[in-house]
Amino acid sequence: MNKLLSSFLLALLMGIPVLMIIGASYFNQSHSYDVVNDHFLSESENDIEILFFGFVGCASVCPSSLTMLATLLESQDKFVKSARVGATFVDINLSGTVDETQVENYSRLFSNKIRGINPDEKDLEMMRRDFSLRITSNRRTEDLITHTDHYFVLAKSTDGWSVVRILENSSNADTVRKAISEAASLII
Repeated sequence: MNKLLSSFLLALLMGIPVLMIIGASYFNQSHSYDVVNDHFLSESENDIEILFFGFVGCASVCPSSLTMLATLLESQDKFVKSARVGATFVDINLSGTVDETQVENYSRLFSNKIRGINPDEKDLEMMRRDFSLRITSNRRTEDLITHTDHYFVLAKSTDGWSVVRILENSSNADTVRKAISEAASLII
């Protein structure tokens, strides 16, 4: 009997995450939360901002993610006419080898609608908390940084910025487009 009960409880515990994912997908609900320290967004003239955390010199993930994002931003007026949409590339490299100008130039290589910022250690720590970021430098190779590589879709309101959706960087263009449209519907 104890073996049966243990097996049942183990199956139930393993099934809970699966049920949560299926439930969230079924109801297709997004959960927004406010960005506590949004001073780095205070210069934005956009209604919707897409944040992407990465670093200048990234070999694969950042360039491909920013390229897809740039393509969407350049065509956003076709699917979102009522809101200004832009993006912010946040460089997470604290090594001191890259400055604000280099980050800005790197982000502008992809699109003029993507601005780059290079936060100091204090600001990056606040962003880590606000966005639950994971950032780890590789001890063997200093130029390799493992990090959270998601798109954070934010909407502006009179009270500040709210995270509307968090999407994996492997999300296709349609998924990101829908998240932007969803954010636009919240600010209208």
